[in-house]
Amino acid sequence: QGKEIKLKKSKPGDLAFFGKDKITHVGIILNSNKIIHAFGSVRIDYINEKGIINCDSNKLTHNLKKIVTYWFSNSCILTFINLKLSRSSIV
Repeated sequence: QGKEIKLKKSKPGDLAFFGKDKITHVGIILNSNKIIHAFGSVRIDYINEKGIINCDSNKLTHNLKKIVTYWFSNSCILTFINLKLSRSSIV
């Protein structure tokens, strides 16, 4: 479960769901305007109220359906992301 929230209320670790008619993509909020997700490869792109904006092309690639916060998101998920990012060259 979880609680649906607006982007401006999101925190690192919250999940963002994307798609047109149904959910087809998910990412993890990093901060108020960045998201980590996998689209061909793991990427960090911009997010706004419309969806994901590709950092390379500056085009909307995924339509935002909803953002959900979970009680464990800020601790467990963000810790996992920090561990993964510290071991990679994504950033």
